[in-house]
Amino acid sequence: MPIRTQLNLFRSSFQFKLFTVFTLLTAFVSIICCTLYITSEITTTRAHISELLRLQARYLGDSIRLPLYAENIEVLHQLATETIHLPEIRSVVITAKDGRVLTQAKAPGTTKTTAVLSESSEVHSSPLVRHFPETDLNGGDTLLGSVSIVRSTDDLSRLTFNLIVVSCSVAIGFWLAASLLSYLALRKVTGSFNALMHGIDAMQAGDFSSRINITDNDEPGRAAHAINNLASALQLRSEENIRLQEEQLHLERKIAHSHKLESLGAMAGGIAHDYNNLLQSILGNIELASMKLDPGSLAHKYIEKALSSGNQAAHLTKLMLTYAGKGFIDKKEINLNDVVRENSDWLRPTDSSAISTNLCLSDELPAIHADEAYIEQVVMNLIINAREAIEKQPGLIRITTGARECDQAYLNDSLLDEKPAPGQFVFLEISDNGCGMTAETLTRLFDPFFSTKFTGRGLGMSSVLGIIRLHCGALFVRSEPGKGTNFTVLFPVSEPVSAA
Repeated sequence: MPIRTQLNLFRSSFQFKLFTVFTLLTAFVSIICCTLYITSEITTTRAHISELLRLQARYLGDSIRLPLYAENIEVLHQLATETIHLPEIRSVVITAKDGRVLTQAKAPGTTKTTAVLSESSEVHSSPLVRHFPETDLNGGDTLLGSVSIVRSTDDLSRLTFNLIVVSCSVAIGFWLAASLLSYLALRKVTGSFNALMHGIDAMQAGDFSSRINITDNDEPGRAAHAINNLASALQLRSEENIRLQEEQLHLERKIAHSHKLESLGAMAGGIAHDYNNLLQSILGNIELASMKLDPGSLAHKYIEKALSSGNQAAHLTKLMLTYAGKGFIDKKEINLNDVVRENSDWLRPTDSSAISTNLCLSDELPAIHADEAYIEQVVMNLIINAREAIEKQPGLIRITTGARECDQAYLNDSLLDEKPAPGQFVFLEISDNGCGMTAETLTRLFDPFFSTKFTGRGLGMSSVLGIIRLHCGALFVRSEPGKGTNFTVLFPVSEPVSAA
């Protein structure tokens, strides 16, 4: 946040208003106290100097009593000169009792100034003399004269200036210290309020993840605790809403994808059914034509190639019908281990020497009620898919069979839309250490005509899905890029036929 914005927010805050009031009040108190202190010190110092000057005048009067009585001008002038050398003394005037100036002394270099203090003291005869009437030469009048001393106030001015500087410095320091303490105290007091307001602003902005830092258990602290609880509840509700929206979006996409596959399957099934009828007629006529030709003729060879291509087209049509769930199915009691052994033995010669097949077949495996040809196709397609996924040598394909009891929670994770009822199942698990698949590839793995191989026709895994659907089974796939793939197929265990 820019400094200008922070200052604007601070000026508009309650803390700044309180801080301004305390600062102005502290400044006013500091000024009043400083003024009263300076005035009191000046008055006290001036009174002290005046009293000191009065004592100097009395001391000089006591010193000149006899010379003044004798009107000895020389001694009087000498005493006045000694007094002039005292600090800040400007002039000394000694007068007789009749007002005559007997002597006057001024300090050298003095200039006329109005900033002076003046004290006068009358000089009387000693009190001891008054007890002897024969010594009273003046008919009982003891006044001998007076002494006047003028003193400069320059030292008082300097003292006053220093006093003002020191007092103002102390007052400013006190004001700054009091302002700082008031700021810290207000920051401590209003910290809870500020944190509370920040938390409310964050919630108003939609940020429910931030929490108010609670330092005290006072009223703002308890309010902040309530705000934190409210923010936690709102955050949970917001996360729940986001999760529900994501689930709804995922479900809508899944439903749209299912509808697309259903439409595609229906279209493929219809086309494949009609095409298969036409193809059977073509193959029948080709076989009849081949029976009329000499087996060693060139035309017979062409007819054999056409017949082979027609059979391949018929197999492709059968795959499309299987995906659409409209294929012909001939179920019987079979053992899954026998199907796995036959197909693994058939694929073993085509495997590279660097790819090994590991069979982990259960010794006692219940029978399943299934079409053997379709089950062979499932096993073969999954093994071929595992072999083609291995890009780095050496490779390993592990084929595992067994029986397990499955509950509804486990079966609900099947990739098929139709979830089988809970019960006992025979499972076929084929895993490899190949390149694995990304999440995007997993979502399109069973789409018709989708293949990651350049030469693939993309119907192998689609037919696997259709075959498992025809047998009311379940399918699970786990795969990560670089960590291989694991396919798990479940077929319901065949129910034993009761004896008639």
